[in-house]
Amino acid sequence: MTTELITQDLVELDLTSTDRRQVVRSLAERLHAAGRVTDVERFLADVEAREQQMATGLEGGIGI
Repeated sequence: MTTELITQDLVELDLTSTDRRQVVRSLAERLHAAGRVTDVERFLADVEAREQQMATGLEGGIGI
């Protein structure tokens, strides 16, 4: 069985927040609702640690 890495329900094109932490939390909660993340707080800590190594934001308001 294969699972698509990115599905339509995991993509948010119209985020209303401009605060990076709020955006990441919103997307983490979306991943949690889809069963892709089991522990939102741990996931957020891991994302923050990763962000300290190298930014994941790109020009034009795109984040990976």
